[in-house]
Amino acid sequence: MTITMFATLFLSILPAHSLAASAEMEEGGDLEALESLLTVLDEQTDIATKTRMNVDFVPGLVTVLHGQEMLERGALTVWEALRFVPGIEPSIDKTGGRQVLVRGVGGGFASGNMKILLNGVPFNATLAATADPVLNLPLEQIKQIEVIRGPGSAVHGEFAYAGVINVMTLEDEQKGFVRGGSFDTYLVGVMGKVQPKSKSWSLNYNGSAWQTHGNRELYADDGLFNNPSYGGLQSQTNTPGYTNEGLQSRAMLMDFVYGDYGLSLKYVEDGHGDHYGTVHALSEPYSGISYRNKFLSLEGRGRLEVAKDVQLDAKLGWMHYANAIDLAILPYYHSMFKFSALDI
Repeated sequence: MTITMFATLFLSILPAHSLAASAEMEEGGDLEALESLLTVLDEQTDIATKTRMNVDFVPGLVTVLHGQEMLERGALTVWEALRFVPGIEPSIDKTGGRQVLVRGVGGGFASGNMKILLNGVPFNATLAATADPVLNLPLEQIKQIEVIRGPGSAVHGEFAYAGVINVMTLEDEQKGFVRGGSFDTYLVGVMGKVQPKSKSWSLNYNGSAWQTHGNRELYADDGLFNNPSYGGLQSQTNTPGYTNEGLQSRAMLMDFVYGDYGLSLKYVEDGHGDHYGTVHALSEPYSGISYRNKFLSLEGRGRLEVAKDVQLDAKLGWMHYANAIDLAILPYYHSMFKFSALDI
């Protein structure tokens, strides 16, 4: 009772203009906070159910990352941005391949625990069940990254045992971007939209290219170094030497719309060095790109009115994967493997 009376008395003796000024400041701050909150609440995704729903109502653990915000936080690629998702751990295997662990699950060759989509189109390679070219896309091209932290196979099928990632690229924007950094890193890209005054059709394009030589860590000893089990081959080791951490990435995305019909083309490619060696045998210095992945997707879509108030949405897609591996099994012994697959 005493505390309540004291608070009432204290407020009553404050000048009226001070209270008014404080209320005005609080109101301005509250409006700004409310606008920010409404923006978050209005956020929608269809990654969990394939029907657009508010993020808060999705039946699953869904995280949405925004490309510009991730850039401001210091991430440069989709793969780096995934570090901000609870329970997700991006990692690199000993040959330089990108991996995404979900609560510790994943990491093995062809484990296929994470489904990776690019604008809703699955891009997991048939051979290794990964999609490194999508993970290496620069964030300047990205609108948002939607992540399901948990099983998604009931909706997305194979490869979605531990989670699903859907990378959404920017559209309807006109801009170019250039970036440079340490380790001979550079990036160039451009995006835009072409549309006549009649607006009868439109063409969106979004392209980028970047590369880096990487850190090139000094490697003291590999599997051949002082290893008698290799007979006389231990003398052929390239250690001590530097790891091959080169990385290249290319992407071109195009979307053509004419009325109720559309055609989308997606081409993404990446290549990287073998880091510590495919079989724990360090490659020769500056040996170049050892692993290269190419993905080409073509999708047509249309909407047909089959009856009054009844419409049919149809899609037909074609996908081609190509993987090339320059495998250094032992020093001075190289084998080139090429794999390709076609999905419809």
